[in-house]
Amino acid sequence: MLKIKDIAFMQRSAIEKNDIEELRQLIAERQRCMDTVDAISDDSFDREIADIIEQIQSIDQDNRHLLEHMMHNIDDKLDSIKNTRAGLMKYNAGVSQIPPAFVDKKM
Repeated sequence: MLKIKDIAFMQRSAIEKNDIEELRQLIAERQRCMDTVDAISDDSFDREIADIIEQIQSIDQDNRHLLEHMMHNIDDKLDSIKNTRAGLMKYNAGVSQIPPAFVDKKM
């Protein structure tokens, strides 16, 4: 159970570093640990394990909030890019894409 808690903290670090590949690996490792705990556990959880589970849930909630905040920031940046692109397209609508050529008539 403590390893799962450590992995939850490492997930937060991966989120803060924007390291998606590390986050995916940590999620897979955490799932393996959880499967092991499920296989060996019975219904006699003591208070210490329950406390660790509560701490892990708290860390997970913080991680989820970090991810939601990052996704919101990315959405804002994408909206800004879309608005800028639309503005540039409207601004350049009357401009020809072919550069003007000057002809010397004195030849």
